Order: sequence, then structure tokens, then C-alpha cells
Amino acid sequence: MRIKQINLLPRDGFKGTLVGRLRYFGRYNRRMVRLLGGAVLALLFLIIIPASVVHTYKYRTALLKEEIADTKVKFKKLQSQDFQLEKMKAELKTEQSRLAVMLETLSSTMGPEGGYVSRLAALAGAVPKDLWLNNVVMDGKGIQISGAALDSRLIVGFMDKLKDCSYFKEVRFVSSEKQVLDAHSVYNFQIAVDYDGEDAGADAGKTAGSGK
Repeated sequence: MRIKQINLLPRDGFKGTLVGRLRYFGRYNRRMVRLLGGAVLALLFLIIIPASVVHTYKYRTALLKEEIADTKVKFKKLQSQDFQLEKMKAELKTEQSRLAVMLETLSSTMGPEGGYVSRLAALAGAVPKDLWLNNVVMDGKGIQISGAALDSRLIVGFMDKLKDCSYFKEVRFVSSEKQVLDAHSVYNFQIAVDYDGEDAGADAGKTAGSGK
């Protein structure tokens, strides 16, 4: 087996005079220095550039994460604001409905024909002396009246006055009960009155002016 000899230094450097040898190795060393310097620079370039790219990637990734977190927070705020707006809209609709009902009630109360005030005035004007009303319930269809009188004929007269009033369409007798209090007879009664919207204002002055 033959062993091959490898010289790390060129053989030409050992030929010639001493001065020539020094010059040769000087030129050789400069080439080696340039080669080694280039290799070091290339190595540094290969190390620094990827490290810079990785650093830039991590930095941009962190910025993107922060932007995503901020976007999520803003989205939640917008959702909360949207919920508050929907809640306010619902509250406004409820308030609008309530005001509409109040306006309708006031309109029906203050209306020139068939209003609650006019009907109550007509009812009060038809009440005779020695007859009093205990309870009056009004709705959109009529009036439910309960009261008492010292004489049953007063109840009949009261119903006749209501029938003569154009505010009311029909007057119906519901019930009557006699009760004795301190040797005096008292007649408790209930009657029902239906509204009549036609010619509501014709009899208002006459009925309202009647005495109890």
C-alpha cells in the first residue's frame, strides 16, 4: 500500500534563494489571507442575514398579534355598542307606544263627541237627589254603574234621564237589592249603559246642567 504525500505548503516555496523563498511565501500568505477573509465574510453574511430575517419575522409577527388583539377588543366594543343601541331602540319603541296610548286616551277624553269627560258630565248631571253612585267603570263600549237610592223610583228616574241623553245608546237595569239601615230603606242597584257616538254633543249642555 502506497502512502500519498500531501504538502500543505507548496514545493515551489522551498526552491531558490532565501530572499526568493520569503517573497514567494509572502505572496502566498496574502492570497491565503484574502481567501480566509472572504470565507469569514461569507460566513458572517450567511449567519447575520438569516438572523436578521428571523428577527424581522418575529417582530412583524408580534405586531400582527397585537393588531389582532386590538381588533378583537374593538369588535367586542362594537358588539356591546350595537347591543346598547338595540336596547335603546326597544326602549324608545316602548316609550313611543306608551305615549301613543296616552295621546289616544287624551284625545278620546278631550274629544268634542263621545269623550270621557263629556260622558262623565252627562252622567253626573243625570243623578237625582237622594241617589248616589258608589262605583263607575268606563271602557270603550259603555259604563257599569253601581249605587244606592232612598227610593226605588229614583232609580227609574235616573235611568230615564240617561236614556234621554244622546251620549248613551242603551240603558239596561242589571240588579237591585233592598237594605234597611237605621229604620230607613236603601236600594242598592246596578245598571249598564252603552255608548252612542252619534249626535254626542247635542244634549251635553242640558244633561250636564241637571241637578242631583
